[in-house]
Amino acid sequence: MSRATRYAAYRRKVRELTDEHHPYRAGLTRQHSVPVSRGFAWNIPAELIGSPENVSYITLQENLQIGTRLDAKGIDNLRNWGFESRLTIR
Repeated sequence: MSRATRYAAYRRKVRELTDEHHPYRAGLTRQHSVPVSRGFAWNIPAELIGSPENVSYITLQENLQIGTRLDAKGIDNLRNWGFESRLTIR
C-alpha cells in the first residue's frame, strides 16, 4: 500500500473519531492540537489524534493561521501520550 493510500485511510479514521465527539458547528472548524499530518508522520495512533482532548472548535481564520504548527495543548498532549521525543523533531 502506498504512503498516500495509508495517509488517506489514516485521515478518514481520524475524521470518523473526530465526528463522534465534535460534530460540525456552523461558522467553526475543528482544530487538532497535534495536527493529523504530524500524527501520521510520527506514527501516533489515529485514536489519539481524533480524541476529544486533541480537538477544539475555532474559526476558519484561526485554523488557517495555525496551519500545522503545534500549539501548547498539542505539546501537552504529546507529553501525556508518551510521545515527548517528537518535540525535538521539526
